[in-house]
Amino acid sequence: MIRSKKSVEFIVFAPPYNPNIGGFVVLHQLCHFLNEIGRTCHLVPWFSSAEISPIDDVAVASRVFEQRESIRRDSYRVNPDLNTPLYRRPWRGIAKRNDVVVVYPEVVFGNPLRARNVARWLLHNPGFHTKHCYYVPGEVHFRYSDAYKPLPLPWIEVSDLILTVLRTPWEQYKEPPVGSPREGTAYIIRKGAGKPLVHDVNDSIQIDGMSHAEISDVFRQVKTFISYDTYTLFSALAVVAGADSVVIPDAGVSVDEWTPDPEKRAGIAYGFDDLERARATRNQLLVNMKSTERETENMVKMFADYWETRISGAHSNASAELSTIPDWSLGANLTSNPSSGQSTPT
Repeated sequence: MIRSKKSVEFIVFAPPYNPNIGGFVVLHQLCHFLNEIGRTCHLVPWFSSAEISPIDDVAVASRVFEQRESIRRDSYRVNPDLNTPLYRRPWRGIAKRNDVVVVYPEVVFGNPLRARNVARWLLHNPGFHTKHCYYVPGEVHFRYSDAYKPLPLPWIEVSDLILTVLRTPWEQYKEPPVGSPREGTAYIIRKGAGKPLVHDVNDSIQIDGMSHAEISDVFRQVKTFISYDTYTLFSALAVVAGADSVVIPDAGVSVDEWTPDPEKRAGIAYGFDDLERARATRNQLLVNMKSTERETENMVKMFADYWETRISGAHSNASAELSTIPDWSLGANLTSNPSSGQSTPT
């Protein structure tokens, strides 16, 4: 690991760690990697900011804020194997600091910590999960994948840096010895809820809600894994474990819209008629995953360097402009009709 102490402090606004929810995992991993390369990063437990309105009495809002700070922090779950300390100082002080960058995923409503420097991490297309989004002037948006489509808002800057954080549990999903028997299918619904089931579900194993240990056992036994969620790392992990992997296309979404870069489609079939290509490119998928893992540290370092430079004044004066925003978050509540895009790990 490259270590270099810098002055900017990072805060990741994240839900409690849950190994079965990819978005939660990568938020904690980002904090971990920032600390591992020598930056300072803490977690602040996620709370809902949409419930606090600008028309609320300030004293009422303050009590809610302080109560959430105490309750959510005390019961907060982290991964003991990751370097993810909690932010133990008063959260109110964050709004007064020019040297703090707060990272919010795209589903967070506004700027609940009132940070002067906001990095919005698009772990999916804005509005996909919530059907609306509320962003504040001066934010800088970073995409988890280049397949994502940020909103064209004049007061938001979109960085060219793709911030993909990936740690693959290779050993857990290790392919069984050659010749090991395989039979049947497994499938997942997740973000594909509502799509018609196009395969025979009799005796097919549904992995929704299973642990990684249970899923890896399934993947090493079945011939084919079928995902109705078009963007989940489980499609790739099935290939790691030696199974065929098929994504059921969304209606009206072409293969180029699903994943624009042909190289990033390696190993995973977009529909059953694409299986031959997927099998032929299986090894390329494994190479791509290992390459992304190696690049993760470099991507995180570039992300940190960007903010060091921006806050030092070499970039635009967006941070200074954001500091003039009043105590309540401003933004645009936009109804979104998101198109497809790659999702976070699981």
